[in-house]
Amino acid sequence: MAWKWVLTFQILALLSAGVRADFIPEFQNDRAQSGNYVIYLCGSGRPNSPASKLQDVLPYIWRNLQDVLADVKLGTASQRGYRSFFKTDDNKQYVQAIFQAIAEGTNIVVLCPPIWNLPLGLTGDSCPDIIGRRSRRRFSPNNDGLMRSQFAGVLHELVHLYNPFEEEGFKETYRIQDLVDLNATDSLQNPQNYVAYAAAIEAGCDQYPLSPTTREDGLKH
Repeated sequence: MAWKWVLTFQILALLSAGVRADFIPEFQNDRAQSGNYVIYLCGSGRPNSPASKLQDVLPYIWRNLQDVLADVKLGTASQRGYRSFFKTDDNKQYVQAIFQAIAEGTNIVVLCPPIWNLPLGLTGDSCPDIIGRRSRRRFSPNNDGLMRSQFAGVLHELVHLYNPFEEEGFKETYRIQDLVDLNATDSLQNPQNYVAYAAAIEAGCDQYPLSPTTREDGLKH
């Protein structure tokens, strides 16, 4: 069955808004809730289960996204990484809408990523190193500290759920400087750009390289 195939990846499914899964017996017996998110098949009612951990991390994501949403409104005037990760003010309304949808939690989610040995959130020690000077400043290429938290792991999967720009077959980019090097269109598609931007704000990072993309390059509306 499809469920067994998905289970091998330990990320069960992302179900569209309005879909009810209570008619499946396994779902009826393993159901939890966090805000507007309904969590299925993650060990509801068991201590230290993925369900209980998701009930901690989803409100944590919501609280931290309030700062992210405020910063997105500044667009390229932001001093906290918007220009590095999203390039142009033309992307601003779309980035805002995706983060807002994640914060509101309007979907049913079956989500059990294997990340529970990571810390819930991040500190300034997770901020990537900057190498080079002035216009040649870049993130240290192998620094993945911003991605190593429950906050980042769950947010990554939720961006997949809510991002309407991610085209089928799109090849994701993960390394921190590679995210900055993406053009404006691919930045909107790539889930890790949203994660790095939000995680950098959460961690309090204050140094960012400038994107090499300095003007509009075929952004899709």
